[in-house]
This record gives sequence, C-alpha cells and structure tokens, in this order.
Amino acid sequence: MALSIDISYKSLFHFGEELCGDMVEITKSKDSRILILADGMGSGVRANIFATMSSKILGTLLSEGLPIDEAVDTLIKTLPVSSVNGVAYATFSLMQVFDDGSAYVVEYDNPLCICIRNHELFSLPFIEREISGKIIRECRFNVEVGDTYLFMSDGAIYCSADGIMDLSWDRDSVAAYALKCEKKTKSAAHLSVMVVDACNDLYVGVPKDDTTVACVRIRLEKRVNVLTGTPQDMSKDAGMVKDFYSSEGMKIVNGGSTSDMAARELGKQIRTDPSTKDGRIPPMSYIEGVDIVTEGVVTLQHVLRLMDIYRKGEFSEEFFDELEKNNGASKITECLIDDCTKVCFFVGGSQKGADTDDELLEYGIPERKILVGRLKEMLEDLGKEVEIRYY
Repeated sequence: MALSIDISYKSLFHFGEELCGDMVEITKSKDSRILILADGMGSGVRANIFATMSSKILGTLLSEGLPIDEAVDTLIKTLPVSSVNGVAYATFSLMQVFDDGSAYVVEYDNPLCICIRNHELFSLPFIEREISGKIIRECRFNVEVGDTYLFMSDGAIYCSADGIMDLSWDRDSVAAYALKCEKKTKSAAHLSVMVVDACNDLYVGVPKDDTTVACVRIRLEKRVNVLTGTPQDMSKDAGMVKDFYSSEGMKIVNGGSTSDMAARELGKQIRTDPSTKDGRIPPMSYIEGVDIVTEGVVTLQHVLRLMDIYRKGEFSEEFFDELEKNNGASKITECLIDDCTKVCFFVGGSQKGADTDDELLEYGIPERKILVGRLKEMLEDLGKEVEIRYY
C-alpha cells in the first residue's frame, strides 16, 4: 500500500511579539512531500522576515526539483550574515519524503532532529559537509510505516521561567518526553502540541524565545467512507447503500433518514444511545457493520467547527480532549483527522425526514451539500484526498 505523510507543527511566539521568528513551510514536489522549519535570528519582525525568506526559498527551489546543494547555496548567498559575529540570520531543518519511501534530511544549526521507530528512539547516520562555506549535516535513508520525526527551533530546549537556560531540559530530555507522547497520540498535530505545551509550561506561559516543534509521521493510506443523505429518487436507495458498503475502509453513516435507509437495505436494526447526546449535538446510534452512526446536518455543522479550528492551527491539548468526547461530532472529526488519508462522501440529494428545511432554518445551517463541500475544502487543505459521489 502507498505511504501517507502526516505533517504538522505548533509554535509559541516570543513573549511580547506579534510575529513568530520561526517559520514552517510544507510543500510538495511531483514525487515528494517537503517540510522546512526555519528559525530567524532574534525575534519579532526581523526574525520573521528572515525565517520566511529561508523557508520560502528552500521550499520553492526544492519543489521545482533543484538539487539541495544549489538550493542551500542560493539561500546562503541570499541571506545576510551578522557583521558582529558572522552568524547567518536564519537556521533551518528540512525533511523530504519521496513517494517510494526514500527520504532526505538536512539541518543547519538547528537542534538535532528526534527520530522514533517502533516506539523507540533511534539516530540517523548523519554526515557533515560544507556548502558555500557553511557546515550542514545530512542523511539519506528509507522511512518505515509508523516512523515519527520531530524538528525544533532552539527555543524548544533549555526552556525556563527566569531566562537562565535550564540545562536539564536539553535535546535528549525533549526526545524522552516526545517518546512518551508518541505512544499516546496518533496525529502529527497532537504530538507537536504536547511537546510545545511542555515547553510553554517550563516558560510558565511567558516564552523567552520563539519555539516551534514540527512533526512528520509516516502512515499507510487509509480510506474513510461517509454516507450522508438519501437519494432524491428512492429507487436509487439500494444502489447508494451498496456502493457505500462495498467500498474498502471505515464506514460512517450521517443522518436520521440516512440511517433508516442504511439499516433497511443492510437488513439490520438501529439502536440509539441517549448517553451520547452532548449539548446541542444529537445522540449517536448503532448499526451492525457500520463504524459510526450519527444524526445529520446539526452534527456536520459541529464537525465543520472543529475542523476549522484544526485547519487554522488554533488547536491546543484541550482541542484533542474534545475529540475524545463520546458524541457524534467528536467521533467523526477524530476519524477525519487521525484515521484517514482519503475520504469518499456518498451524498443524497433528498431533503426529507430529519433533514427538512425547517430544521436547517431553525439552526441556521445550510443544506447538506453545502456542508459537505466546505468539509471537502478543509480536508484538501490538510492534504487529504477527497471524492464526492452524488445520488
């Protein structure tokens, strides 16, 4: 099966600054995914400018297939060097993962990356060499399913409340903590948040440096199928359910009338669980052979709210706590974030039953097709492949 590359990051701004001096660029070439974490010297606007220049230059050149030596040479010649100490105005870490599973990591003056395989720490066989007068470390290797790689700016180590470096929180300490978190998380985003939150705790909520942790997790492609709405023509009910149920991957049924249709065509019964009602989110149900069964458009609206938070990078540990709640919106969102790389929506055009226009009007919610379209945009922004079939 093909590999899926889950990439995410989380940053803390230097206290008192409106811009982050770290910048992350996530991009693609024709045969790879690329992560770049650049750390600008100092903090504030100036650091942000140099970090942005570094990440954009490297990302653009590599995505166009330029060799790494030429890309780094271009970057080094573009960025100025401090006249005081001769240090470059930005450092960087870069990982490129190719479709065939081969990978390349190069780092310049950032903390050494953290590598986890089979829930154990391991080291990459880096070599050092000189490009345009700068010493970089690099490694070419093959990734494995389940691998996790973390990259960080120097604000993630030696964090302390008083501005004096806490030498006990070094790179190895961060690695040990990341290993514990890796065993409890599924997504790159969740792991990044947990490590950054630990740094913020050590800073007592007042970061003395821009702090970024970027994570790459290697997974197998995994498909999720979502059946939502019934066809306008009832004669198509059986075909829609057959298409949905015969598709490989996880199965989610969304909608009251949709659940009735699915149960009828599958020859199964529906059982509603009142304990899964959560505020305005209606309760979930159960149908044998289906992984998740929820109410329709109201639940979808809450899914959109959660997905929008995630897409904007505004998530925290409390966000992931919400995903663990036992309600339909949390269950669907967790599945879309953590458990899939491809999503296929089977969308019916009928407005009958629980999904009447009156109900939509009451909650101020647009029709189902619009909600699914918005969800498609969000998922594609997150790098997931989305297909919609209308009935």
